[in-house]
Amino acid sequence: MRWGLAVKLFAILTLLGAVAVLVTSVLGYMRARDALEESIYNQLTSTRKSKARQVETYFHTIRNELRQLASAKMTIDAARVFRAGFDELGQSDVPPALRGKVGDWYEAQFLPDMRRLLGKDVGVKDYLLGGSAAYWLQYHYIVANPYPKDRRKLVDDPGDGSAYTKQHAIYHSPTWRRGRLRLLRCHAG
Repeated sequence: MRWGLAVKLFAILTLLGAVAVLVTSVLGYMRARDALEESIYNQLTSTRKSKARQVETYFHTIRNELRQLASAKMTIDAARVFRAGFDELGQSDVPPALRGKVGDWYEAQFLPDMRRLLGKDVGVKDYLLGGSAAYWLQYHYIVANPYPKDRRKLVDDPGDGSAYTKQHAIYHSPTWRRGRLRLLRCHAG
């Protein structure tokens, strides 16, 4: 069967049109993809810069608050009385049973995570702080603390009767913390 010239010409023109549409479609797709990638990249860059500014602002604010707190008379007074209480605890003898309880706590609560993180066996002696005061404070504020792990900071007076604890009950009380916050707000304004 013979095709007429008109049919052949129509077929060639249709094929050329289809090729042109296909090439245009491919080029359009590639340009749209590139434009979308660039838009996403620009948006991610903008988000990253914004988050970086937020983090920098946060640390700048914290640094300023710490400077203000460190220079406040009440903070300096608290540091002096805590140091005196710590020194007093350092002069006392720690019963072996109390030292054992602190070591047992480290062995059960702290070292498993350290071993997992470090990938090696570590001993409790590598992490225990020396000195009587350190044992007393770790026992009363961590080991014998009645609060769960994430709320240990709520203990104001663990009941050991030491000068350190008396000062801790004063300076760690909610009233003193509110005063400290007022001080920060006053200096920040």
